[in-house]
Amino acid sequence: MKKNIPVKVNLNLDSYSIMETEFVGMPPRNEIVARFRMLLTLYKLQETEENLDIIGSFIIVLKKKHGVPEMDILKHIIETKTEGVTLKMQAVISAIYLAKFKK
Repeated sequence: MKKNIPVKVNLNLDSYSIMETEFVGMPPRNEIVARFRMLLTLYKLQETEENLDIIGSFIIVLKKKHGVPEMDILKHIIETKTEGVTLKMQAVISAIYLAKFKK
């Protein structure tokens, strides 16, 4: 008779680890970190778990809604930052633009 062996799962993953597994193509952590640091610097935000979680989750939602990979959305946000446009609004604009014109 087989014994069930309990498996420990570490649910205390940091935001970058989660993004690493959730983002399309599982991009390397160093690429995700580099893009996020550029983005956070542009929008004068601190690199906190809360900010990373909020932004990362929102980018994943946009990917699911518009079919555009997260790293592409992040790159477009960085390349097209417009003064006076919030990060959230720019993310939506970037996802819609990429979904329409970059196929």
